[in-house]
Amino acid sequence: TFLHSCIKETLRLHPPLILLLRKVLQPIEVCGFTIPKGHTVVTSPAVANRLDRVFPNPGEFDPHRYDADRAEDAAPFSSISFGGGNHGCLGQQ
Repeated sequence: TFLHSCIKETLRLHPPLILLLRKVLQPIEVCGFTIPKGHTVVTSPAVANRLDRVFPNPGEFDPHRYDADRAEDAAPFSSISFGGGNHGCLGQQ
């Protein structure tokens, strides 16, 4: 519904989480760099939700970006306002 899209867009622009922290359980390569086991990886939903390669015109409030013909949030983890994966917030549902 349009209301649901408005809520998603508001959360994209103003996420409730400032930082997401994850402990690396096994070495992983990202963009040519190896992150060793035991290190902590930090990301910011406020930054990630405004990447223009994922969301065109990222600073603009546009609830229609979630319409079926655009579906800008279709890629996995494109919007991480509530975290994601095994540690995603129950409040997202």
